[in-house]
Amino acid sequence: MSNASIVWGNFALGSRLKLLHENLNRDIDQFYVDSNIEFKTRYYPVFHLLSYKHNQTIKSLALQAGYSHSAMSQTIKSMSSLDYVCLEVGADARERIVKITETGRDILHIVQDIWLKINQVNQQFINESNVNFFDALEQLESSLDNESMHQRLTNLYKQNK
Repeated sequence: MSNASIVWGNFALGSRLKLLHENLNRDIDQFYVDSNIEFKTRYYPVFHLLSYKHNQTIKSLALQAGYSHSAMSQTIKSMSSLDYVCLEVGADARERIVKITETGRDILHIVQDIWLKINQVNQQFINESNVNFFDALEQLESSLDNESMHQRLTNLYKQNK
């Protein structure tokens, strides 16, 4: 039993999922450091999305990744400082088009193998839990798509008045 489950129990699903996410990212980022690879887990969605559609706006990347525009801009700025991506002015002067650079393509080839290993390790520890985690996660997401947490709380609150 983890400390989070002792402290939070079933109360804080979001907090526990966030903690799990932060722990996974911390460990993966440490693996990159240990491997002398200048890469952060927060770069993954950008590289992944740009590997399928090479030129995209910051807004488009943020929407697809589920990030705020501000968070995506900060990630792009960090990646740009490493010469992994470059920015060009779009059709609208306020719009910025993000492109992978040659340096970015080089690092992408290195990290893609690591991503396959991460996927293997994810599958290993999920299998160890004896829970079909992704099916359960999809069911939770679907349930909340049908009726949001806000709506559920509102309905419960109205029932108890």
